[in-house]
Amino acid sequence: MNRLSTGFFLLAVTAVSAQVPDAVNYQAIARNASGVIMASEPVNVSFKIYDAQAGGTLQYEESHAALMTNQFGLFTTRIGAGTPVTGTFASIDWAGNPNWIEVVVNGATVGSRSQLVAVPYALLARDVENDNVDDADNDPTNELQTISKIGNTVTLSQGGGSFTDDNTTYSAGAGISISGANVISNTGDTDGSDDITTSTTAGGDLSGTYPNPTVDGLQTRPVSAALPALDDVLKWNGGAWAPAADAVGGGGITLPYSNSVNSGSNAFAITNTSTGGGLYGANTSTSSSVSGVIGEITSTTPGGFSAGVRGINKGTGGNGIGVFGSQDGSGWGVYGVAPDGIGVYGYSTAGTGGFFSSASGSALVTEFGNVGIGAASPTHKLEVVQSGASRGIDVTHNGTGTAVFATGGGMGLWGITSGASYAGVLGDNNGGGEAVVGRTTSAVAGAVVGRNDGANAGVRGFTTASGGMGVLGQGGSGGSNSSAAVFQSVNAANTAPIVRITGNSSITAPQLLLHEEAADYARINFTNTSGGTYWAIAGGTNASTADARLNVFHSATGDILSITGDGRVGINAANPSSSLYLSYPSGVGNSFKLNNQTDGDEWEMYMWSSNDIHFYFNGADRASIDDVTGNYTALSDASLKLNIRPAEEVLQRVSQLQVQEYSFLHDPDRRNQIGVLAQDAYELFPELVKPSSGNATEGQDAWMVNYAGFSMVAIKAIQELNDQIEQLKARITELENR
Repeated sequence: MNRLSTGFFLLAVTAVSAQVPDAVNYQAIARNASGVIMASEPVNVSFKIYDAQAGGTLQYEESHAALMTNQFGLFTTRIGAGTPVTGTFASIDWAGNPNWIEVVVNGATVGSRSQLVAVPYALLARDVENDNVDDADNDPTNELQTISKIGNTVTLSQGGGSFTDDNTTYSAGAGISISGANVISNTGDTDGSDDITTSTTAGGDLSGTYPNPTVDGLQTRPVSAALPALDDVLKWNGGAWAPAADAVGGGGITLPYSNSVNSGSNAFAITNTSTGGGLYGANTSTSSSVSGVIGEITSTTPGGFSAGVRGINKGTGGNGIGVFGSQDGSGWGVYGVAPDGIGVYGYSTAGTGGFFSSASGSALVTEFGNVGIGAASPTHKLEVVQSGASRGIDVTHNGTGTAVFATGGGMGLWGITSGASYAGVLGDNNGGGEAVVGRTTSAVAGAVVGRNDGANAGVRGFTTASGGMGVLGQGGSGGSNSSAAVFQSVNAANTAPIVRITGNSSITAPQLLLHEEAADYARINFTNTSGGTYWAIAGGTNASTADARLNVFHSATGDILSITGDGRVGINAANPSSSLYLSYPSGVGNSFKLNNQTDGDEWEMYMWSSNDIHFYFNGADRASIDDVTGNYTALSDASLKLNIRPAEEVLQRVSQLQVQEYSFLHDPDRRNQIGVLAQDAYELFPELVKPSSGNATEGQDAWMVNYAGFSMVAIKAIQELNDQIEQLKARITELENR
């Protein structure tokens, strides 16, 4: 895509020989899509003229092929002088609706259409000149004006007004007479045959016609047609009078003196074989910008390394100076000015291009502009470009001061590199000290800040020595209460971890190691902005594993979880005396709880103030164990029961229930057991059996028996048996009394 530079769009109409041309001048600067000037390139340009800003009718289109731009990207052409593609330029309706122009460069439309205003409509004046304008009023009285004079009054017809002539009287000189109404006549030489007119042919050393004859000679000797140079004089070269340099020979030069010569040798050469100067120029003026010696290249397009003043030292050793400038005061020894170039230029093929030294002051001072080292067009106060393997800037300080010191409100030091294996700023210390130190007194800014606009680290530390540290932060320096390191996320919506530790680890090489310098706990604290409490995790080693601790601590309640080195775990117990030690206040909610995540049901076990252990299901008491006897008591409150009725007779069923001896498959000792088979008991007492929903395997989903419930069956059976005994007693008594 191409575009035209804004602000240099010129349309103009130029009149020649009193005729209005059928063309409009056009100039523009061509740039490519990146905004770079298309210098010295051919461009193909087309112009389209519409009667509307968008859409509308294309009235005229023409093309211009291979228009050359100059070194500034400027090209010039004439709209109306190209190759017509649609319509004719003369047929454009300038007097009708506004016209809009569209420009196409190298096949791409440049911007939007622009309205043609003011100047292009001057083409309408051409129609007036050619009497092609239709006057709609047909009134001849307002078409022509008549000027007349009656007495001293001069009048312009059709409302043009009048003025009074002051009747100035003129006096006639020799050969002239004035008569009537100031009529001037020639009364001198009335012979027209000797008059020089515009058709009179010149003679002698002149040729052509008057009033502009050509000088062909001087005293019949021809004059050359060659054009003179600045300060040339006319000299006879033996064949013609021709322009040539003015040369003064003899014993001196008259000042001021100026001359020129066209020669490949030095125009002016002076040799001094003694200790004086070859050329000396002095100026005693006290005015500004005066010079003792001036050298000037007058061409606006000189060749490379052209010099107004050049100093050459032919010495091949280390002595001598090509150009030497000195100043007896506090001014400048050498001063160079270049509006857009180089004020002072030094170059060496193997030595030093520029050397600056001062016995006590500044060796080099720059006030305005930028300084480039290895940079032809520096954009900063000091810009160093180094493309090799050596250093761009090498500063050595042999004292105790500062090698590089920067002050001000901007960046003190900013280093940029485009190499992945290099550093923007690198500090080395070969003496055991710090390589890079940042220092600030700010309460909000960091002394050293690393920033990465990519996806890697803002600050990266690494070490190549065993036992070293990639990053070391130290707090409490100078007796202060300060942190060694702080990690902070400034984005409240940040979903990435604030601290991420990666890498392979082992028991002896963990990702994170906390080391306490004293015989105390190493701690991690947790806090936030709500409340004044905090959590802490503290770990401490000890020669005795029983005394080694890992504690979870809360500032309001103390140790919540304690784990000893020998595997004991305490909850609310700082010194657990068993593998799992729970200590908590009595009451519901301060206990051991099991929760079913599927339906939310939960069992809870806790110790009452009476030291009985109670079992709750969903907050309701189900059973307890007495702290003295160890008896297990189950829920049997009448207020919690319904459908209460006498139990059916069980004695006959009890007599059918087979009591078996057996061993469990999962008992490796195959110990003998006495009980019932759940499947047999289910046939007689299904209320006391929990059947399986499948096949039992190693106790999973097996049939179970409520042996405690069979105590009630036994009581009922005993009651029934006792009734039978009483009946038998009564029968025996009856039989005995007969």
